[in-house]
Amino acid sequence: MYNIDHLQMFLTAVETGSFSAAARRLGKVQSAVSTGIASLELDMGLQLFDRSTRKPGLTGDGQRVLEHARTVLLQMNELEAAASAVRRGEEALLRIAVDDSLFLPGFGSACARFARRFSKTELEILVMACVDTPGALLEGRADLGLSYAALDLDFRLDVCFIGDLPFLAVAATGHPLAALETVHDTDIRAARQLLLRGSDGRLFEQFPQFSAEVLWSGSFNALREMALAGLGWTYLPVHMAEDLIADGRLARLNVAFDHKPWSAPAELSLPKNAVPGPALLWLHEALKQIL
Repeated sequence: MYNIDHLQMFLTAVETGSFSAAARRLGKVQSAVSTGIASLELDMGLQLFDRSTRKPGLTGDGQRVLEHARTVLLQMNELEAAASAVRRGEEALLRIAVDDSLFLPGFGSACARFARRFSKTELEILVMACVDTPGALLEGRADLGLSYAALDLDFRLDVCFIGDLPFLAVAATGHPLAALETVHDTDIRAARQLLLRGSDGRLFEQFPQFSAEVLWSGSFNALREMALAGLGWTYLPVHMAEDLIADGRLARLNVAFDHKPWSAPAELSLPKNAVPGPALLWLHEALKQIL
């Protein structure tokens, strides 16, 4: 088995160009580096450096094993990082249940910082309707939920309000409702509505059914695409609709009973019996800031 310290001396000598420079970088005396590389050559049965000149250079054999040596050291560093993460109690995997309308810029930024901070913890993003999040948490299919608050509080979950998201009533610009100066409840009821519901049929209570005819989806992105296709009217978060309104593809409906945009509270949730590790605690804190 090759000595890891000797492999490091070998690579450092290649990178710095000399045994003396390698010794300075490694904080060792030059004789220790020379001896270490000589021992590595003996173990491999190869001459790695040509010492016939004042400045040793790699031999052909040294060139051939160089990348393999780099790979071994990289893997050893990864092994040590993984062992260190285990010693710190960091989780092997975290699963976040997220409503797709909450993929805000702050969410991506938090996940990027998480990946740098907890490189040995895998992160799985489970995209689901907000009404499915409590079940995923309570059944152990997710560790953390990022969703809209339910009107009926589930006392089996610890919830943290993180902010409100405004919603607008919208339809495709060619939809009959878009031509109305003011949309009254009788107009709404006569038009097909696009609504969110979960996999078990549970409705998103913040936006109830107004129309007699409905198309359903568990995704706000899907509702937006159906609205763009002219299939009906719906409520969308402002950040998902504003660019399409500006481009003239969607029209904001001036609904008579909406004096101001509706807002839905967003929250983070954890099962009360959860024992969060350092990675989950960090992520929970970071996601509080996305709004």
